[in-house]
Amino acid sequence: MSNYEAAEIDYTCEYLDRVAKAGLLTGIFVDVGAHVGLWALSMSEWYINRYATIPHIIAIEADTDNYQKLRENATQASTGIMPVHSAAWNRDTKLLLKRRTHPARHKVIEGVQGCETDSEIRVPGVALDTVANTPEKRNIDAIKIDVEGAELLVLNGARSILTENKQLIVIVEYSADHFEEYGYRAEQLTAFMVSHGFRVPRKQDRTIINHLEIGRASCRERV
Repeated sequence: MSNYEAAEIDYTCEYLDRVAKAGLLTGIFVDVGAHVGLWALSMSEWYINRYATIPHIIAIEADTDNYQKLRENATQASTGIMPVHSAAWNRDTKLLLKRRTHPARHKVIEGVQGCETDSEIRVPGVALDTVANTPEKRNIDAIKIDVEGAELLVLNGARSILTENKQLIVIVEYSADHFEEYGYRAEQLTAFMVSHGFRVPRKQDRTIINHLEIGRASCRERV
């Protein structure tokens, strides 16, 4: 686990402790771009050890190889992890996954023309508002998103979730350069979150703020 990921997980757990003290913790967590389950497993362990609660973790992963490893990790114990073999997007559609050498760097784009190859495969795209389309799933504690630049597209598919969840924290891992490949800037993501009532992390949390300043990672929590 990298230092920034450990810091983000710690920050998320600190925030959820405040949610728990207010009696609002539901145990529902959404991991978008779950890879093989690092975040999902870490949060599962936290819910179980800290609150003796088996969570409901929706772990969304598009790549077939990553998904198989995610499934294996999710079923090793009572983790509460539900793997979903799809790519989160701004709507339900068909997408193309462009596979990179590093298994955590695959990118999803629109368009499904041509034949599948080892480096390009068709995947279903799904809006988070579709994945979490029941009342109880709308009471989500946290969403983590790491999709190599498509974060704003994913968030546009979660407008109902962002509006209806009052205690929600959203963790967005990003590189500003990746945004440009999808035609938007980091400032647009910030403006989108602020328009839905979120704010950047607490000023005293220097570890996260430092990552935010270099454009590598950001957390948003409800005002």
